Amino acid sequence: MSKTYPLSRLVFVGLVLLAGCAVIPTAPPLEPLKTFTTAEGYYQEGKMHFDRGNYQEAERYLGETIRLDPNNQKAHAMAGVAYARLGRCTEAKIEFETTVRLNQNSSEGKQAQEWLRRLGEPLRVLVLPVSSSSSDRLNELITKRCSELLYKYLLASGLYQISGAERDYEFSQVSRIGVNPQSISQLCDLARKKGIKIIIAGNLDDVKARVFDPGVYMQVGGKTVDFKSYDASFKISLWAYATRDCRLIHQLTEEQSFKNVISEKIDAAVEKTLDFTVQKLLKELNAQIILDYAARIAVNQANYVI
Repeated sequence: MSKTYPLSRLVFVGLVLLAGCAVIPTAPPLEPLKTFTTAEGYYQEGKMHFDRGNYQEAERYLGETIRLDPNNQKAHAMAGVAYARLGRCTEAKIEFETTVRLNQNSSEGKQAQEWLRRLGEPLRVLVLPVSSSSSDRLNELITKRCSELLYKYLLASGLYQISGAERDYEFSQVSRIGVNPQSISQLCDLARKKGIKIIIAGNLDDVKARVFDPGVYMQVGGKTVDFKSYDASFKISLWAYATRDCRLIHQLTEEQSFKNVISEKIDAAVEKTLDFTVQKLLKELNAQIILDYAARIAVNQANYVI
């Protein structure tokens, strides 16, 4: 039989159960900056990271370059592209505007003007509801939070304008049948006619959950709180398609889990677990799209992937 105990009897039990936390993948901590005696030293280090696709490190060294040499146009231009690939649109615009102000007629100045035109025209994106084969509470929570995070980070980047499938009857009807070659083809046709450039879809799979119920409860503010805790694991897949030719331009599949999370903390644990995955997808997608745009600027051709 379950028993109800006063708070003083359950402090130790509560501490033990609350010690559990979500197993959340995190980006490795940034290493301290190397020390150089000149702005050029920081610039070359930043350029090395930029050329390797390590844009977060690149912008740190380029920032030091700019601090020591505020009129270094190449550093401002490169920092702008690094920020754009990281989805940090506001900071990218500042660097490109500075690049143009320093010398609008140089090669960097002309390319910065192209970048500003690109950043001034956000790409329209259709975000489909994340699908799942089950409709239980945990599945619904994960799919809902994933969609919310996609909206949050797409808007925050400043690179995209969002269209939601649920707001358009035609999209909602097709998206209900799930993500498959036929539905994606139909959605691309519809989206292309409406000026949408990218479709983002997702699927939740392999959801497994285990409940640990010690049969212990506590009275807090006149309410009975249980000490059930949950372990869960799941696989989330996200895809991005270019509507122009219905081509898959990026995909990401991540297996996630959390352990020993009490009932009241499940929502927060799911959001923190998904946050890393969604940010990773969008950073990689930003880099893919912006990289292609950089190539277009370099050769002055209209063969943009989107």
